[in-house]
Amino acid sequence: MPNLLKLLGPQQMHLLDVHLGHSNPVDKSQSKQTTFRASPALLLRLASLWLTPADFGVHQDKEVVELRDKRPDVFERGAYLQYNDTPQTNTYRNDLKIINDWIDAADIDLIDGRSMARLGERRLRRVFNNGSFELGGRLFGGWWQDMNKQDRLDILIDGVPTVTLDFAQMGPRILYGMAGVSFDCEAYAVPGFEDRRPGIKKLFAAMTYAAAPLRRFPDGTASLFYRGTKVRHVTEAIQTHHEAISGLFYSGAGLAAMYRESEIMVEMLLTLKAAGIVALPVHDALIVAEDRKEEVKTVMLAVFHAQTGVDGSITEECPQRYDHCAPGPRQISRCRHR
Repeated sequence: MPNLLKLLGPQQMHLLDVHLGHSNPVDKSQSKQTTFRASPALLLRLASLWLTPADFGVHQDKEVVELRDKRPDVFERGAYLQYNDTPQTNTYRNDLKIINDWIDAADIDLIDGRSMARLGERRLRRVFNNGSFELGGRLFGGWWQDMNKQDRLDILIDGVPTVTLDFAQMGPRILYGMAGVSFDCEAYAVPGFEDRRPGIKKLFAAMTYAAAPLRRFPDGTASLFYRGTKVRHVTEAIQTHHEAISGLFYSGAGLAAMYRESEIMVEMLLTLKAAGIVALPVHDALIVAEDRKEEVKTVMLAVFHAQTGVDGSITEECPQRYDHCAPGPRQISRCRHR
């Protein structure tokens, strides 16, 4: 990349203007990165082509099946690995081509015609972890995945307002399926910590990814518990509450569960494509046109049970609504809380 940028810069092709940054060892906040922008020469060449942001995107041949090395620890990502194709990786890639082509041709927009330069970034990729094509595998990419729940309300599919359908307690349900036992509890209502559900949810996930008992709270989770709470007390309470799957904690089973989640997602997307229903994935949730949500729920529950042997449960994401706003057509049409 540095060499490429030099070639495009003022010393070679004159297509980029370069503004050199500098490092301030005394005050890092005063350091500045080197930045690049289109040069007058490049803008002049582009002007006659009548290009818009929609004309730019990721090349069709960009790799969509990525493999990462083993994580140094539960808090860091592994480096990317090269790999040789197998029938399995070819299947992953072919499935993604079908899904990406379907989403690429779909009528997806934002409410009120609000512009977004990244609307063309629809290409999904699967990222596998720990050097295995049966660990991880979640779908990433697509401009909608970076949006917060509130902004997702502005997405239109085929001109129709959308709703986000989310699997409730998907990770725990998959783990129970892996253990071959029925799921009949509230996963995050751990006795003694019933009012700490957000913290329990994050700690539960960390326990499934870790290879050894946690000695400290993962980043950002300590504040979700009362001051003075010991991580050991919480993790022991979680293990007691989930005695049926306690053997899966600290075993790295989280990535195996994530792989099952990703397989469920791919199968759902292929099934919905066959039914002519556009769906945008957000890890374990789907953004769909509101008038197709009941059909989508049926597909989601059927695929989930077939893949796990456990019944699934679906909720509609319900972010903060517009009740505090002045009344208007947008607020009325977008508030769909039931």
